[in-house]
Amino acid sequence: AFLGRPLPRVRHRWAGVYAQCTDTSRVVHRQQVRDGVWLITGPGGRGMTCSPAIAETTADQLGW
Repeated sequence: AFLGRPLPRVRHRWAGVYAQCTDTSRVVHRQQVRDGVWLITGPGGRGMTCSPAIAETTADQLGW
């Protein structure tokens, strides 16, 4: 129970994989995969927290 109310039954679960950058000196992996297309991945479960900083750093690196 939570706050005196019964919890609903779990109907679906999710199990996934968080991409983790293997270079310990960086938070994410950035790679230009084609002209004008960049791959940015690997924050390993810190995306919601770090996304503003990742976006700002990426924009700076791209000269935006």
